[in-house]
Amino acid sequence: MKRKTTLSKIVAIILMLGIVISSLAACSGSSSTKKKSKDKNTDTKKTRKTEDDNDPEPSDDDDPKPNDDDPSKPDDDDKKPVEQSVRIVPTEAASVQYEQYTSPAGDFTMMIPQGWKVIFEPSDYIQHYFIVYDPQNPCRRIVMQLLSAGVYDEHSQSVMKAYGTYAPVYSDLSTTGFFQAFGTEENAPYLVPESVFYNFSPIENLGTGPYGGDLILGTCNAADGTLMEMLCTADLQTFFLANDVTGVYVHMMIELTAKAEEFPDWEPVLTYCYGTVNYTQEFIEERNRQWQQVQNAIAESIRIGEEIADMISEAYWSRQTTYDIISQKTSDSILGYERIEDTETGKIYRCEPSFLEDYDGTRYKKLDDDSDLYNRPVDGYIYWE
Repeated sequence: MKRKTTLSKIVAIILMLGIVISSLAACSGSSSTKKKSKDKNTDTKKTRKTEDDNDPEPSDDDDPKPNDDDPSKPDDDDKKPVEQSVRIVPTEAASVQYEQYTSPAGDFTMMIPQGWKVIFEPSDYIQHYFIVYDPQNPCRRIVMQLLSAGVYDEHSQSVMKAYGTYAPVYSDLSTTGFFQAFGTEENAPYLVPESVFYNFSPIENLGTGPYGGDLILGTCNAADGTLMEMLCTADLQTFFLANDVTGVYVHMMIELTAKAEEFPDWEPVLTYCYGTVNYTQEFIEERNRQWQQVQNAIAESIRIGEEIADMISEAYWSRQTTYDIISQKTSDSILGYERIEDTETGKIYRCEPSFLEDYDGTRYKKLDDDSDLYNRPVDGYIYWE
């Protein structure tokens, strides 16, 4: 029994020794692996340091190049420059505020620019006229007369003088002939001073006027010599006062005028105001009652409406533009301006020549020499902030 116990102890001791030896071997392997890993890391660091020491300083040429063919990369030409800040000063015409005018007798109404004046003769139903004008710039005006009279030749004029009546001679029954005779030194004393102009010269015939006659674009001079442009129309008809006296009726004389260099800016204002003229039915009936024999000729002619103003304006803007481009460019040159387009809004501005010298943006563009935009009203003046 004692011998068996001793043998069992010997076997147990041997097993214990085996386990201890295995554990020691495992620890030794782990330690060796760690050492090898540490040595390898040390060698790697040494190798990297050596490579770093041998490499030259990096240069811009070594940077990776962008892919020029990459469609996601925007081209330099497509980059929109940052626009400089500008200050816009609207033209007078673009800044107009309107108010309603009613004649003293309530015979007609119309819209006029604030601050403008009206000359009106309320007692005359037959040769009724009015003049709307800017007291700060009298060249800007609207003149309308329902009927005026003259004679066809000098013999008829002398007969009228014998009866104490002066009558201008209109031997040329065309619209152009009438306006060329209208502004003469001989006729001026018998006309309303604000309506007088001189040296009328037609630029272009725009076709038949709204009430007969022609619609003419021309130039003329104000009393002080200022060059003006004018849209005008009148219809002339002869009638017999006696066997040897021939009279001339001038129906619906209309004048829209402004200084030549600013007329394209003011034309929309002038035609708008003219298009708002509205006579009362009482006025029309009384006028026809006083002059029944010419009722058919003029009854409808005094029904002024927006469509007539549109007709005048359309004829003006659809004419040949060569003259106007040259005229506007000449005017800009004299005044020391260039004309540019805001390509984002389509508006036209005047600017000093220096405006574009340091400008490298794309929004503001100088008009081409033959651009039709020269015939557009100028919306204002533009300056750098």
